[in-house]
Amino acid sequence: MERQAQKVASDERLVASTNVAVGEQPRAALVLLESEGIENNNNQTGDVSEQPTALVLPESEGIENNNHQIGDVSMLDDGSESEKEIHPINTKLLQDVMRNFRQQIRQFDPSRSPSEKWSHLVQWFDITDMRLRFAHSSVSRTFRQPPHNGYKLTELVDSFLHGDERPENMPPLVAVDWDGKLWVVCGNRRLWTLREFVRYWTLWDQQTTGLKRGSDDAARDAEKQHHCIFVGSGVANFCGCKVSAWRRGEDLGPAKSSPTHLKLDDLGNEALFVVVAPPPSELVLLSDVLEVLRSLGSGKGKRVLWIQDWSARATGAAGGSAECIKAYYDLLLHGLHSVDPQLMSEVAVRWQGEAILSGPSDYWTSVINAGRQSSLEAIRGALAEEENLDSAGQVVATIMHLGDVLALAGGRDVVLCSGPSTRNLNALAAKHAESSGFSAPQIETTEPLSLRLQAKGEGLEADTQILVTDKEMDINRKFKKAFCEPGNVDFCPPVNWVEALLSNFNMDEFVVKRKEQNGGDLEYSSAERLKEEFGEESLHPGDLKPSLAKAMNAAMLSIRDGMKKADLKKAQKKLDSYAKSLQKKKK
Repeated sequence: MERQAQKVASDERLVASTNVAVGEQPRAALVLLESEGIENNNNQTGDVSEQPTALVLPESEGIENNNHQIGDVSMLDDGSESEKEIHPINTKLLQDVMRNFRQQIRQFDPSRSPSEKWSHLVQWFDITDMRLRFAHSSVSRTFRQPPHNGYKLTELVDSFLHGDERPENMPPLVAVDWDGKLWVVCGNRRLWTLREFVRYWTLWDQQTTGLKRGSDDAARDAEKQHHCIFVGSGVANFCGCKVSAWRRGEDLGPAKSSPTHLKLDDLGNEALFVVVAPPPSELVLLSDVLEVLRSLGSGKGKRVLWIQDWSARATGAAGGSAECIKAYYDLLLHGLHSVDPQLMSEVAVRWQGEAILSGPSDYWTSVINAGRQSSLEAIRGALAEEENLDSAGQVVATIMHLGDVLALAGGRDVVLCSGPSTRNLNALAAKHAESSGFSAPQIETTEPLSLRLQAKGEGLEADTQILVTDKEMDINRKFKKAFCEPGNVDFCPPVNWVEALLSNFNMDEFVVKRKEQNGGDLEYSSAERLKEEFGEESLHPGDLKPSLAKAMNAAMLSIRDGMKKADLKKAQKKLDSYAKSLQKKKK
């Protein structure tokens, strides 16, 4: 009985709870082995002849420790065992742990602050034993693992969860539960030392009930002297259950990995039809408003308008100014709601920036992973024909798009509505989503509206496009100068605009005003008949243009009424100021 009591007392000291200097939150102890001067993974930088230091469990006062040594470090990890000798339970166990606690992970990685070296480590964990090393040369010159030097911790976790890292090639992760969160620290031992973790987690599982808490000071002293690392009880219990199930011969089942991605839970699980808003500029084109409405109107399921405001900053669109980008999209949304309020009431508008801030860690991890898995050649091929890969911002925006699509596709059926210029980009995003384990989004391609008033390359955009901010005199002037060759229906912007009016502005018919001596008024309920008569030259440009300008001004009344609001006035001034600055640069 006395020997049994001694063993229980020793085991209790092993798993005793403690309070750290910061947070005063109780934790359960797990002793890890550390050695001085020996590097695993066949990267030996210290004195390899030096024997590793065995870790002795703390002794209770007056009670013999009975030589409870965790073991020889070289026995646990000497860098010589083959991957076939690494038991699958090691990989399975840590994957399950990390998957279940991934959303709670806060990272601490000393290599991110090499100048501070051990100060943070001491502050957070009360560990002063300098034999504890990390796998980053910027922190410790004794242990070095080039394959992982400089890696971010979350990237390391995700690589392991996704199966991109083999356990024998990766340093271990030491979990610490503090203030209700799971802290993960990158250690200097390979993952297969998890066999020893399993042994002590099982012990913890058996000793869960009736544990006595030791003195806080005594526990901290033990931690300093014996360099214990602490693992939260929730993690330990979870691992204990897994190990117990495995030992009973139960099938743990295949790992259910889900790539790290931004969670858009507010969109639900129903099928999505996604339209990405056009990139911002100093001009808000009415043709862009009509294209977006046409795309949204063609969709089935839950329709989503995705506004990539942060990607626009990466590419320098609208000068890369957050204010100009927001001003552009505010005016675009105003145009959409003014032209078709019923349709827009059924559309979920999501700003990329707001979505990212709801889960920044997951989002940027998914973007980093997308960048790792995408070649520059693939990114170059995803750009529109007129674009060149001449800045890093384009690369960032491209892989951000992959992250966006991964967020939208997570667990849902998704259709991406794409114009010709973004077809390749969406194809790359669909391929990435599929390779990440999600269903590949479908891609529906739409042709752009040809509503420019002059041939491409002729005239300034501000003079050859109808803008959401155009006043009545602007409309009259632009249509008066619009290209409109008699009998030419292959390229006739005014004819195309009539078709757009009949399709998008609830206009039952288009009326061409003519004098009686010229045949009187003409009424068209369809664009086809107007094209036919214009091609036959029975409808003259001199009659078509003034009537079109009048109809357009009437259609834009709802847009202009809303432009009187203070926030939209401010947005218009912001874009006007930016447009003027561009003109000065050209001069």
